[in-house]
Amino acid sequence: MIRTYLINRSELENINYSDSILSPGRISKIEKLKRDEDKQLSACAELLLIYALKQQIEDLSLPLDIEADERGKLRLTNIPLYFNYSHAKEYAACSVSDEPIGVDIEYFRVNELMSPDRILYPDEYNLLSFISNPNEKKKFFYECWVAKESYLKNLGIGLIVRPRDFSVNEGELKIHKPDPQQLKDDHSLEDNLSYLKQRYVHVLEPGEVRGTDWKFDAGYRVAVCSMKKDTDSIARLVKAADINKYI
Repeated sequence: MIRTYLINRSELENINYSDSILSPGRISKIEKLKRDEDKQLSACAELLLIYALKQQIEDLSLPLDIEADERGKLRLTNIPLYFNYSHAKEYAACSVSDEPIGVDIEYFRVNELMSPDRILYPDEYNLLSFISNPNEKKKFFYECWVAKESYLKNLGIGLIVRPRDFSVNEGELKIHKPDPQQLKDDHSLEDNLSYLKQRYVHVLEPGEVRGTDWKFDAGYRVAVCSMKKDTDSIARLVKAADINKYI
């Protein structure tokens, strides 16, 4: 079952933890970050993971043993579960599953769409141009974005494949054969598309996130990508009190 948890970074000040429960890699990453907000979100991400694992493994030892694979995707070395982190503005997210998982959270920029021609497949870009309502336009763009980012994070291939080279519609991934001109511009594109695999992408709707304080409609979108559709998946906003029960 896929479990996705979200937390506002403001909750961190009420969580009774010390750096000793965080993995060495997480501590090292936090030390390299310059902004306090980023440090807080980074800590929140791993605390969410600890919270998720503690609910299943009573004798879970801390800190967690986490390593990066050859592409830099993090994995648990001695627990047969997969996880993925993401964060944006005030929220961190963590998804956990028994199969490879990818999660992405994005915050709506107020006055701009971030380079839609670099994110959207041409058909998606054309559809965007026909949406006149600014709020609906943002919703469509960011739902495409989080779906694609969660998919690439699931595969752990980063930007080997460009988001604009494939499309996602209602959870179904469509891989497009590049035209000859594209191959002239990018000779690696055809080989890179071979990395793409069938996955299920789910953009969470507001009512699917449990927790009254989750400002879901006000400017955030979250997508989770898994190997197959999980009708029993859950998504929940976590509070400091929830995490304090397990650490």
